[in-house]
Amino acid sequence: MNENLLKTLAVGIFGAAALVLLAPSIAAGAKPIVRRGIKVAVKGYAQGMETLAELQELAEDAYAEALAELQEEAATGSERRPAEPRPADEAVLAAEEADGGEPKRKTRPR
Repeated sequence: MNENLLKTLAVGIFGAAALVLLAPSIAAGAKPIVRRGIKVAVKGYAQGMETLAELQELAEDAYAEALAELQEEAATGSERRPAEPRPADEAVLAAEEADGGEPKRKTRPR
């Protein structure tokens, strides 16, 4: 048992001495890698904050628009306005009327 204890102590002392001697060179080699990792993290954080700011702006705009619509509906007494037809919808409707009411697009059976 004393032999194992001596081997363990020898390995421990050798390991500690090697660490003391090699630590500066390991630290010097790791410094650029660590610095690069920190740069990537900082850039990622900045991009994330920018994306969150844009998302917050979109949410605030949507909220303001919805609030304005609710206030307008309350002022006029109407609950919901019919959606205005889009130019593409008008073109489809005109083509359908010109063709005798036949739909131009295929419909799926339900």
